[in-house]
Amino acid sequence: MNPANASGLSVAAALFLAAAGAEACTCTERPEPKQALAEADAVFVGAVERIEVRTGPRQIRDWAVGRSLQYGGARNTLRVITVWKGPPDEFVSITTVPEGLCGYPFSVGETYLVYAQRRSGELVADICSRTNTEYKAEEDLQSLGPGTPVLKWDIPSSP
Repeated sequence: MNPANASGLSVAAALFLAAAGAEACTCTERPEPKQALAEADAVFVGAVERIEVRTGPRQIRDWAVGRSLQYGGARNTLRVITVWKGPPDEFVSITTVPEGLCGYPFSVGETYLVYAQRRSGELVADICSRTNTEYKAEEDLQSLGPGTPVLKWDIPSSP
């Protein structure tokens, strides 16, 4: 066999094996809003105030692949506006894995309807859930009906 062909086959074999071992994001069909509400551990509308990028390795048990994954990801702090399910806290931290592993790409200043699952003690949101920007979640918001407003007012004391 020609050495150039052998080298090319080795590279191709290495790429194939690397791809076979890589985790990929595969989502099933998204449930309807009411079913997604029932399956989630927390459902709320919140505005992203801070994103802390995690450089890993961290581990979280991923139900989709049935084992623990190591990742960097991010911790997203959202100011909660309305709650349908979960604690009516003023702030909630949502963990996301990198987008290649189905992590949801939150942006600071944007408001989202979040469907989160509790995994390894952390609330996690991913692109396979119905999580979406608030302005794209009209169908969900209509289906869910009015939630419970989370009112936290900083009222100055009177002089």
